[in-house]
Amino acid sequence: MFEFGNIVFRPWEREDLKLIHEWENDFELMMYSRSLPLNFQSMTQTERLFEERMKEEKNLYFILETVEPKEPVGIATIRKEEWSNLKSAAVGTYIGKKELWGKGYGRQITVGMLEMCFLHLNMDGPLRSMERGI
Repeated sequence: MFEFGNIVFRPWEREDLKLIHEWENDFELMMYSRSLPLNFQSMTQTERLFEERMKEEKNLYFILETVEPKEPVGIATIRKEEWSNLKSAAVGTYIGKKELWGKGYGRQITVGMLEMCFLHLNMDGPLRSMERGI
């Protein structure tokens, strides 16, 4: 786990799938996070995606939680990329708990992801935002 400010980045767990499924099927959330509001997933698709993601070794998938009270607020992903000797990443995040929108969590999560990428994962290159999918 990685803690930054009052946000904890922890790995996805099977118990998170119901919440991820709910967020991934929220029209408004998907419209603002991906511009793909009609890209719905069944629970079976969410489970299959989880299984595929857990087999990957180079990418990091996080559930974001507040430190106190401990509650999930969103997700973050770092997809590491290497071109020759340049290490970079595609990063993505969203706050699934809509009542927390506009309260500064997005900025805090982004800065936490930058710290992870540049200080802990030793990235050298530009980070780019993911356009699709978790």
